[in-house]
Amino acid sequence: TAARDLAEKLKTAIKLGEDPNTVRSENENKKTFGQVVQMYLKDKEALNNYKAGSSRENVKWRLNTYIMHNVKSANLRSFILKHRSALDVKKLIIDQVQKSDLMRFYNIVKQRGSRGVIANRCLEDFRSIFKYAIEKKLCKSSPATFSQEDDKLVTKRKRVEHIVPYDELEIVKLKKVFIAKYEDPRLIVASRALHLILSVGARTKSEIFNLKWDDIKTYGQRTYLDLKDRKNGAKQLRLNNDAIAIIKEMRGFKEIKKHPLNIPMRDIKSKYVFPSFRSGRKPYVQDLRKSFRKLCSLAGVRILEIYMLKHTYWTNQDLPVEEMQELGGWKSPEAALAYKAFNKGKEDKILEKINKRNAEINRRIAI
Repeated sequence: TAARDLAEKLKTAIKLGEDPNTVRSENENKKTFGQVVQMYLKDKEALNNYKAGSSRENVKWRLNTYIMHNVKSANLRSFILKHRSALDVKKLIIDQVQKSDLMRFYNIVKQRGSRGVIANRCLEDFRSIFKYAIEKKLCKSSPATFSQEDDKLVTKRKRVEHIVPYDELEIVKLKKVFIAKYEDPRLIVASRALHLILSVGARTKSEIFNLKWDDIKTYGQRTYLDLKDRKNGAKQLRLNNDAIAIIKEMRGFKEIKKHPLNIPMRDIKSKYVFPSFRSGRKPYVQDLRKSFRKLCSLAGVRILEIYMLKHTYWTNQDLPVEEMQELGGWKSPEAALAYKAFNKGKEDKILEKINKRNAEINRRIAI
C-alpha cells in the first residue's frame, strides 16, 4: 500500500512537472508508525495521561508486544509470527495508515484471550498514538476514528441488574471450597480472599486484594476494615464472625515459620493480608482470577466475574434501603436499590402478602 501511494505521488509530480526526487525525499523523512510509537513510549508527559501503576504498565506492554513485537512469551511470539502480515503496522508510514489496516490488526488480536478486551484496548491505544502524532505534526488526520459499532466491544459487559448472582445452594458450595485446605499456596491465598469478599460484600480489588494489616482495627468486641482509598471515600466496614475467622487464620499463617505464606517482616509484602507470590508487592489479580475459575469448577457452580461475590452478599441481605446504604457506605440510596432489584423471590413473597390482603378486602366488599 505504501509503495502504491508513493508511485501515485511520483506520477502526479511528473505530470505537474515537479522533481520526483523531492517527493521521494519527503516520503523518506516521514516517520513510520513504529517510530512514532517509540517516541510515544519515551515521552514521559504523554504517559502521564495514564494512572501510575498497572494502567500505565499495561499500555507499555501492549505497545511493545503487539505493535513493536518485543515479545518474551514463546506462545505469543508464535502467534505474532503466524499473523505477521496483519499485525505489522509498525512499518507503515504514519500518514499512510488506513482504517482498514487497524481493523485487520484488531480482528487478529481479538483472537487472543480475555474475550477481546486486549483488542479493544489496542483500539484505544491507536487513538492516543494518532492524537499524539497530530500534536507533534507528524500527520494531519487520524484513521483511528471508531464508532461503538466498529469497536464491536466484544466484552459486552451486562449491567449488574441483568446478571443473576449466586443462589443459596451455590453459596454453600462456594463456601465449602473457600474453607478447604490446599497444598498450593496460591489457592490458599485466593480462597481466603474470595471468602472474605463473600462474607462482607467489600469491593474486590481496592478493599480486599489490597487490604493491609494496618487497615484492620479492633475496638473492644468490634472489628472493622478501615478502608481509606476507595471510590466512594473512606469508611469503616464492620466484620462479622465469618470474616473475623478468616482474618485470624491469615494472621496465623503469617506468624508460623513452616507455612509457604510466611514472608520476612522486613519484606514490604508482609503488610498485605493477601500478599503476592510474584515479585510485585500487591496480590496479582490475574492469579486470583485463575484461582477463582478453578475453585468454581471444584465447587460445580457457574463461573461468573469475581465482583459477583460482592453482589451475591448484598442481594441476600433482607434490609431496608437506608440501612443497606449506611452499612455498604454508598453515597446515594440508588446504589443500594440496585441490589434490592435482585430480590425477585422476596418481591414475590411481598406481592403474595399484598394479594392476600387485597383478596380479603375484596371479599368484604362482595358481602
